[in-house]
Amino acid sequence: MDSLTQIVLGAACGELVLGRKLGNRAMIIGGIAGTIPDLDVISNFFTDEITALSHHRGFTHSILFSFLFAPAFAWLTMQFYRRDVYRSAWWRWMITILVAAIFGRLGWAIGGTSLVLSILWSLTLGGLLSGWLYRSYVQRQFSEQPKSARLVEWSILYWLALLTHPLLDACTTYGTQLLLPLKNTRVAWDTVSVFDPGYTIPFAVVLIIAAYLNRRSHWRRMLTWLGIAYGCLYLYFGYINRVRLTNEYKKAAQAQGIEPNRIKVSPSIGTNILWHGTIEADSIYYHELRSLFDHDKLPFVFIAEPAQKELLEPHFGDRDVDILRWFSDDYYAVKKGEGDTLIYIDQRYGALPPELTGLDEHFYPFYYKLAPDNSGELKAKGVQETPNMDMKNALPNYWKRIKGYSK
Repeated sequence: MDSLTQIVLGAACGELVLGRKLGNRAMIIGGIAGTIPDLDVISNFFTDEITALSHHRGFTHSILFSFLFAPAFAWLTMQFYRRDVYRSAWWRWMITILVAAIFGRLGWAIGGTSLVLSILWSLTLGGLLSGWLYRSYVQRQFSEQPKSARLVEWSILYWLALLTHPLLDACTTYGTQLLLPLKNTRVAWDTVSVFDPGYTIPFAVVLIIAAYLNRRSHWRRMLTWLGIAYGCLYLYFGYINRVRLTNEYKKAAQAQGIEPNRIKVSPSIGTNILWHGTIEADSIYYHELRSLFDHDKLPFVFIAEPAQKELLEPHFGDRDVDILRWFSDDYYAVKKGEGDTLIYIDQRYGALPPELTGLDEHFYPFYYKLAPDNSGELKAKGVQETPNMDMKNALPNYWKRIKGYSK
């Protein structure tokens, strides 16, 4: 999930383990620890995008990583205090810049396709929040050495933050490689979107309220547990919805003469109310959007997309093709592009209908262009251009669809 959500979850882990001893400092360190697995994105600067695709949410997101590296980070933290590094100015600026980068990246994503809005949001979130953190916590909360915290407590804090990060990521459609290095299977439970304010905002608000209470306050701990309980119930709510909708999609497909091989149901971006279903038949994918507020008698209207996997079969074994097939769990369709190029369409994320996007045809948000190199092997390149969507009406239409349709 997004960095802010992982910070909130990591902060809750820090509060549970060392909140009574360290106060808000435990939240801050827990929040930082909760972002550590995502540092694997650094590999993006040194590899091509397909290699980066296979590395992201790789070993740093595995269960084994949390067990191996939690004691190491705990030891480094104790050395950080014992050697008085925490008193130096350089690390304070470093942590501030790190926070600015994290929230600036979030602001850029909020800005969407508008360059101006992306810059404004990045400056607002990155600048204001990092400045507030520096003045309120970095200068004040880290002024004393936490001599009472033991190595085992630091280890538990880091272990919880490092473990809950990939477990939460595994609840998304994108998935994560929890079992590395034993298996490289991407675990994806499809219970929450990669960005969902409904999960993050209430959880964050509860923790912020707790942060203003005395570190030994009983209510502070109760609020932290309340936030964690809310997060768990939210994920369980998503699981129940996925199971119920999967059964409904299966019945609707069979009623229309479609025999499913596989069915994948997952929440749409930003919400746990609007879900998209992907039905894989022998040579066709069927897609449909369904809101929890749709009328019970609203018919299922499927969008058909020919798979045309035979276009790609001669290139099975090509490195980029194999990585894409692995990444999408073989939920993909292929189209002919210009010249000798092929379009690889990841089918897990569904299709957005024209009434939501303003486009002339259904839009698939995740796809790659495949073109042969000099040896004839297909090489993939992510499609960067943004379709000319009707953004003025896209969000209102999306909100209308979330609220549900009547018969």
